[in-house]
Amino acid sequence: MSMLTNKKRNLRVYERDHIYPQSISYYLPLMRENVEEHKYTAKFWEVIVFKDDFFWWARDTAYLEKAFRGWFDTWLNNEEELDKISGLYEKNVQNMRDYYRRAKSQKVIEMKNFELLKVYQQTLQCGLNNMYFAEYTSDLFDDYFALLFREFLNKEIGDKISSEDILTLRQPASPTAVSDFRKELILISLGKAEVELEIFLDKFSWIQMSWDGTNELTLEKINQEIENLNRNKVNSREQELDSLLNRQAVIFSQRKKLVDKYKIKPEEISKYFLILDKFNLYHDFRKEVQMKCNQIIYQILREIPKRFNLKYADLMFY
Repeated sequence: MSMLTNKKRNLRVYERDHIYPQSISYYLPLMRENVEEHKYTAKFWEVIVFKDDFFWWARDTAYLEKAFRGWFDTWLNNEEELDKISGLYEKNVQNMRDYYRRAKSQKVIEMKNFELLKVYQQTLQCGLNNMYFAEYTSDLFDDYFALLFREFLNKEIGDKISSEDILTLRQPASPTAVSDFRKELILISLGKAEVELEIFLDKFSWIQMSWDGTNELTLEKINQEIENLNRNKVNSREQELDSLLNRQAVIFSQRKKLVDKYKIKPEEISKYFLILDKFNLYHDFRKEVQMKCNQIIYQILREIPKRFNLKYADLMFY
């Protein structure tokens, strides 16, 4: 509390519902980690509060902005550093996908108690390994990219550009996991994708999940989604598919027109576009890792009350 009373701070307060300590069990150990040991951990201090099924946390915005400006400037001007952070995201999500398949193939009902604990601890470590570099870089990118991009445009061309055109330029060209999910569902419904639904499920099982472990995708839900799609006319589905497939080309075209219109240096703004498109993907990578960790963790938590005199609701806060 002395940090709150000794200095006036501008706090950014976040709120989530249906979230419990177990929902972010791999995040809590991060609070005890030494900041100096992890380059992309900007947790000078934070305040966290849980009550009922609500979760609040607050961060010092001045500190966060300063940290992100330093990272972003490095990524803009040092291609090697941008490649390093990219490599961390891409390697980590692939490692998680491999681990997830192995962990989900094990039946918790057949595990001994020590095996349950071992899988739980391994999953926590998978989540923590992601937190070291992804938690703050993703969140702070969402918080501060628009500001830094506007500063860049003001420096290059002043205030001539319209707010509408800035929003257009800030549209990521890379696809989201949600749009990929929708695209593949439409392809399946049209009979244009030869994919086993089990493989499709393995890829997107986390896509609709909530922080409390509910809404995990199942084969039944996939079949229902396809059935719902099939109620639409073929022409309507094909039009939506074309829109999804052409979205990237449309955004590239819009960018070029606006860059030409305002005479922005392509070699300078392209750096911003590159980082924007990367972090649009990485935001989904982080979410995928977190949700897959939770799938495994909650599977174990649901098994524990069957073996011990413990309530599942209590375990959520353990």
